[in-house]
Amino acid sequence: MLDPRLIRSIKLFTDDIDFDWRFFQLGKSSKVVVFESLESVNASCNAYERPRQALYDGQHVKLKFPALRSLDISEFIIEPPLVKCLQASPLESLSYTHGCAYSIKNLIPLIAKLKRLKLSLEFNVGSSSGDDYIRTLNDVFQQTQDLEIAVCTVWDDSKLVNFRIVDWPFLTHLWIQAVFEFDDFLVALPKMTSLVNLSILIAGFNEGYSARAVAALKKHKRGYPDRFASKVEKLRLEHEIELSGFEMDELPLRPFYKKNLKLIKWYMPNVKWVAIVPM
Repeated sequence: MLDPRLIRSIKLFTDDIDFDWRFFQLGKSSKVVVFESLESVNASCNAYERPRQALYDGQHVKLKFPALRSLDISEFIIEPPLVKCLQASPLESLSYTHGCAYSIKNLIPLIAKLKRLKLSLEFNVGSSSGDDYIRTLNDVFQQTQDLEIAVCTVWDDSKLVNFRIVDWPFLTHLWIQAVFEFDDFLVALPKMTSLVNLSILIAGFNEGYSARAVAALKKHKRGYPDRFASKVEKLRLEHEIELSGFEMDELPLRPFYKKNLKLIKWYMPNVKWVAIVPM
């Protein structure tokens, strides 16, 4: 038996076996497990081969984390009992990968205490619609003004993500790996006024996509809000292409970017670093 009072770090991966916090009980009669020295937890489960499970559901034992500062969760469901435990901890950094909308909603009470928040989200997880997911994220990223860094990775290769309803004023880093219309993204950009780092994976870039992107850039320029509100300094454009037959200098996005540099810089005048790379 491990003494939970002495553990400083936990790395947990559950695959075929359900994890049970009672493993750390100091005697069967104990109903509270106190991790006195625990500073970091990294927990992930294999949700592709089995139903998602809660990292902690409040049953059997009560958990206390008086020293916990960093929590990295992947694919687990986050239930209110875990959030209640974390509210009583000195937690500063939270990373949640492959999270569902239900869990994100449960995390909202934690945001005020954090310094760093990183979310990597799948829009095809759970029963919520894409629009409901965006609205949940609106609730999250309207409360992160005191964070040093707020990162969001949005990815979904199955359906269109509606960026028109985005309202993320305090998001600092955004990585998009999803199907979306460039026109919709330009509507969202003025509502991401804290964004400094933007990375976009463009799948299936072709002449048709290029034409729509240029049309959108020209269309929104005339009535665009204060373009100098954009703080984006780093821009990364990624190709999802088969590399065979392509030289790095021949990537289709490169001539598109060079040809439309003035238009792109008009929307993001503070960009100092640009990378165009294959994925």
